[in-house]
Amino acid sequence: SQEEAAVQAGQSLVVKEKTSTADTMATMRTYVVNMGWRGPFAFGLCFLGYVVYSSLGLWLSTWVKESEEAFDRGEDFDKNIEYGLIYTALCLGHVVIIIVSGYMQSAAAVRSGKSLHNECASRVLRAPVSWFESTPSGRLTSRFSSDVAMVDTQLAIYTEASFTFICTLLALATTVCIVVPAMVPVMVVAASVYTLLCAAVDRSNRAVRRMANMGNGPVMGTLAEVSFGRGQTVVRSMRLSGMYAELLNTRLDHHSGLLFTSASLILWSTWVAYVIACMISSSTVLIMLNV
Repeated sequence: SQEEAAVQAGQSLVVKEKTSTADTMATMRTYVVNMGWRGPFAFGLCFLGYVVYSSLGLWLSTWVKESEEAFDRGEDFDKNIEYGLIYTALCLGHVVIIIVSGYMQSAAAVRSGKSLHNECASRVLRAPVSWFESTPSGRLTSRFSSDVAMVDTQLAIYTEASFTFICTLLALATTVCIVVPAMVPVMVVAASVYTLLCAAVDRSNRAVRRMANMGNGPVMGTLAEVSFGRGQTVVRSMRLSGMYAELLNTRLDHHSGLLFTSASLILWSTWVAYVIACMISSSTVLIMLNV
């Protein structure tokens, strides 16, 4: 029957949280699809902006090279104004494209977040009462507090920052490899190590965050039990304040420990990324100095 199916669905939510290994790329793909045409258009503009950014470095390198060659020949370099105007135009073009891209990404992210938020709310509001009876209240509160808030406020920022970072990285790597071709093997090795790092940290952090979300459910459930008037009356009359305080502290400690572990994984991956960047910079300097 429909009631039995709702009960099974509620129980499966708890089981799914314990066993789920959701793919981050699948989640981001759903998020981008809900952006509509604005998403691909904004990402295309951002990519174009960093193509212009990469051409800035190449144009400056050509400018300096021809200026030095003219100086070595004892000639006056009379193309500074021409090179300077083109360089200025490229700078302005990069700024304008990035500003328009940022605006379009924000509009696309708002549309996607609104669509996902409405879909979640619509499904929950149409669920039968038996589904709520079989689903822990803390799970629902957790989903519609931290998870939905992440989609509404943080996911848009992270999406734009991630795509901008990728475009910047590609532009810089392309410029370095064109100016210093010997850096191509170093870039390939560094890119492989960084990809493995991202995959490993994403998988580990996803598991920790899943446990943290599960730990948030009991915390919210405990607060819900004592937050309304009748619950407070029962706790006071039966002198359960100490028990609930100890229970809340235990659950908060467990939840905070998982959040700290998740933050530690991110910071550790950031440190490793800095080490990789240092290796690339050092290799570039040594190769250019012919050491």
